[in-house]
Amino acid sequence: MLNDLLKRGSLTPFFKRTKDQSKEKIKNPGLVTLVPLSLGLIINTFFPSVLSIGGPTSALFNSGSGVLMGMFLIICGAQIDIRKLFTSIYNGLVLLFLKLGFAYICAESVFMLFGVAGIWGITPFSIYCSIPSNNNSAYVSLSSFYGDESDIGAVSILSLKNGPVGTMLVMGVSGKLSISMSMIMGVLIPLLIGLLVGNLSKAVRQKCADAQDFVIFLMMFSTGCSSNLYTVIQSGFSGILLGILGIVVGVCINYVYTIFTRRRTRMGLAVGISAANSTLTPGLIASVDTSYSSQVSTVSAQCMTASLVTISVIPLIYSNLNRKKRITNI
Repeated sequence: MLNDLLKRGSLTPFFKRTKDQSKEKIKNPGLVTLVPLSLGLIINTFFPSVLSIGGPTSALFNSGSGVLMGMFLIICGAQIDIRKLFTSIYNGLVLLFLKLGFAYICAESVFMLFGVAGIWGITPFSIYCSIPSNNNSAYVSLSSFYGDESDIGAVSILSLKNGPVGTMLVMGVSGKLSISMSMIMGVLIPLLIGLLVGNLSKAVRQKCADAQDFVIFLMMFSTGCSSNLYTVIQSGFSGILLGILGIVVGVCINYVYTIFTRRRTRMGLAVGISAANSTLTPGLIASVDTSYSSQVSTVSAQCMTASLVTISVIPLIYSNLNRKKRITNI
């Protein structure tokens, strides 16, 4: 009955997505974050008083980010398919631990060598927010062309670190984030709610997937409203460097991944593509530990830039490698 009600729901036409639109999303994963973030930045830079006008406007974009974050976590949880979770477990676990492990190594190396301030604008916090993430849509897309079923199935394991979960795990292990049980439950409860309803009904999972871009749009506009263009300009170069670091990490993961799986594959590189929603992670972490609040706007901009760099470069690497392989086989 729940499926029937949702199929007849009034929101269906608004959130309905065609195959062509899905492909466009994969090609431009940063669009849903770049546009609202830019709008928020422009408004807060030139018309900051608009956000303090009161009423629903101020409630949503000044103090409503917590509610939007909760919605985002529910949506992330709904994307985890328990029935597919036990397929391709080995490949998924290897990629998961390698991704989190390299993120830990990079962040701790920067911290030990250069301290909290980092180098060239790249701080341990920015690495923790960007590197643990990966774009699952791009991974599945590349797997369908350059991998096999076991590679595609690995996304079920990778999805376990959706949102800020991967960052919280790595920062918790490193001691950079003081995590209490109540903080963990505060993040896990929305995820578990999404996991439950998403697996009880495929229609709910689809609705959550369709609504994800809209929720991210609102969250990114809210994030932009908390910063200004001057901060973004200052973090542009460091964001590009963060994206390059993500690509290097992807190359390293691919090398180790081929050793563990004992087969020639390039799918380890695909997890080097940073998730566009990693832009939201700094704010989520700051809501758990307020000591990071001052870095949210800068690191969010860096994560956005890094996601755009990785999604632009890594597919080109795949295309170039595949072209060379075809030429060699001729």
